[in-house]
Amino acid sequence: MLEAYKSNTYDLFVYTEDDIVLTDTNVLHWLEYNAEMEAIGAENFFPSFARIEYSSRLEDWCLTEIMSPLSTATHPCIFLPRYGNQIALFSLTDAHQAMFIYNRRHMEEYIHSEKFLLEKCAPLQNINHPTWGGGGVCEASAFGISLHNIPTPFHSRNLLPVFLNTGLPHPAFLVHHATDRFANDPGHLKSNQIMQKL
Repeated sequence: MLEAYKSNTYDLFVYTEDDIVLTDTNVLHWLEYNAEMEAIGAENFFPSFARIEYSSRLEDWCLTEIMSPLSTATHPCIFLPRYGNQIALFSLTDAHQAMFIYNRRHMEEYIHSEKFLLEKCAPLQNINHPTWGGGGVCEASAFGISLHNIPTPFHSRNLLPVFLNTGLPHPAFLVHHATDRFANDPGHLKSNQIMQKL
């Protein structure tokens, strides 16, 4: 990525683990929402994705990282004028999404942060862990700058768009974790339970 950035050939940089299904729709909506965030001066943030898996036990889609419902009363969020009060972009307590999309400004910040250094992103002594491939190094690097220079009172710089009238996450900001390895574990929210009912 450093070589790609220095080449001045690319405007967008995408990192994803190999079991994440990332679509054209995901990328196009990221570009749209990122531009809207920059237009209101919220350039310190960027659109976030939420990982989902299909649960054969529940016969429904579940969220892998969001373990409790979101609320405009208790979770920091912003609104974009273009969408009125129909959509809130929520700061997630767990910002892990196993991937990121950055524009050149985000990528420049990432390159100049200590999180871009391999030895700073996870304990390297675990890289040859016998049962955990990579020892968590790639998982840690997937956070990028999500947890770097977070504006108060937000939990991270990732903001997930959610429709307030339906209580559903914006489908363009859901990415499928293709292994579906966690969905049958207890405690996961269905994707349609992301908003706290008032």
